[in-house]
Amino acid sequence: ETRDIRNLSNPERVINAWANANTNGKIPTILNEGQLTDDDRIVITNAIYFKDLWLRQFKERNTKKESFFVSPIKTVDVDLMHIRGDFRYGATKDLQILEMLYENKDISMVILLPFNKAGKVQSIKYIGPLHRREVLVYLPKLLMRKTYSLNKTLIGMGIKIAFSDLADFSGMTTDTETGGVKIGDVIHKTFVDINEEGTEAAAVTGVTMVALSSAMQAPVIPVTFRADHPYVFLLKHVPTNTILFIGKVDNPLGVA
Repeated sequence: ETRDIRNLSNPERVINAWANANTNGKIPTILNEGQLTDDDRIVITNAIYFKDLWLRQFKERNTKKESFFVSPIKTVDVDLMHIRGDFRYGATKDLQILEMLYENKDISMVILLPFNKAGKVQSIKYIGPLHRREVLVYLPKLLMRKTYSLNKTLIGMGIKIAFSDLADFSGMTTDTETGGVKIGDVIHKTFVDINEEGTEAAAVTGVTMVALSSAMQAPVIPVTFRADHPYVFLLKHVPTNTILFIGKVDNPLGVA
């Protein structure tokens, strides 16, 4: 959908309505009222929305208040779900990796959990090979809403010219009044709800462009996968091994 924001009396409201509709109401706003100025020429948005049930659902009666280590010496009480079942599992010397399928078996959640409570996930390159085995899973319920400005992150990744007066987006715009545009802001909002039944996730990214200034054998005993300390999770498209969504949980209470 393409709209000329200069012809809209309230472009923020139009863009927010689009975000709300495309995330099933989970992200109702991406821009604040009055955020756009006369210098803003282009707003590029995209959205993803996902909701599905676990193939193997947790039972609510098994959810208990347990400690989650936000640091090796500090804990918070969270609702820790529990299930025992046959899952795809793997490990490195530093990480446990668990893959849990949804009813739509083309989508799965992959959780990367450091063995050490003070450990960090340094890379997401290893998510296989995973093998089916009996696993005792402990996973905190999670309701996450986050807003990020990605300018510094993208510039740090080397995308510098696009934010400068040297930017060339002539293939996207014919703005002859100012001579061109550059990226002003990249705003990313997320929503994730993980509970006993399944997962609901949504994300919206908005880019405003402004005028230029001038192998494992499964044993009989199940392995324990206890996510009671910081971890990384991915939503993955199984047939293509494509990562659709990525999140990091440092504190299930502090991210809501």
